[in-house]
Amino acid sequence: MTTRKTWALWRDGETVEEEARLLRRRAAELPVPFDAQAKKDVATMIDAFMKRDDALGLAAPQIGISKKIVIFKNKNFDVKGAP
Repeated sequence: MTTRKTWALWRDGETVEEEARLLRRRAAELPVPFDAQAKKDVATMIDAFMKRDDALGLAAPQIGISKKIVIFKNKNFDVKGAP
């Protein structure tokens, strides 16, 4: 997958108005059980997050997916060993 742009509320001490507006939109719920699109969104999140070494967590809206998904690092969890 390609590297995804990460949106931010601010950069260099200044508010990034366009990105802030997009980040403040109400995010959609994921269907349970996950459908094909939800699974794709979660896979995209994991891929985008694993390419970063500067964050402990990532929310889907930060990479342009307006859904309620968050991923974070846990010092006791090894993604490589996950099923």
